[in-house]
Amino acid sequence: MWKTLLATTAVAALLAPALARADTATPATEATAATTVMPDTGMLAGMTAEEIIGRNVVDIAGDNVGSVGDLMLGPDGQISHVMVDVGGFLGIGTRTVALEVGSLTAEQGDGGDFVVALTREQIEALPQYERRNDRWVPRT
Repeated sequence: MWKTLLATTAVAALLAPALARADTATPATEATAATTVMPDTGMLAGMTAEEIIGRNVVDIAGDNVGSVGDLMLGPDGQISHVMVDVGGFLGIGTRTVALEVGSLTAEQGDGGDFVVALTREQIEALPQYERRNDRWVPRT
């Protein structure tokens, strides 16, 4: 449920500037309204939040290190980081870390994993993030 809420919030935040410029925007059709995609953010261009959140993230050795739990937007409204839940067992003891979008590549095929050029140890050593007032902030 949280993933759906966070994905919807991310999409709404990305659409807000477009809706504010309604006088210059073309009317949305049923087809475009149903397939809202992320703005051009490199390799994530054209992907919906639902296609990004939940994907596995693997390290340079191909070992699964976690999954995308949320997206972080930069000041320009573009996706700047993916929030990855790492470590733990069955959801207990997981930590959320931020990986820059530019550090990820996608494997081929629908639902392919995201690959990051870091080792498991490097990923697990990244600063932990937490949600505070609907924003991702480094945990203190």
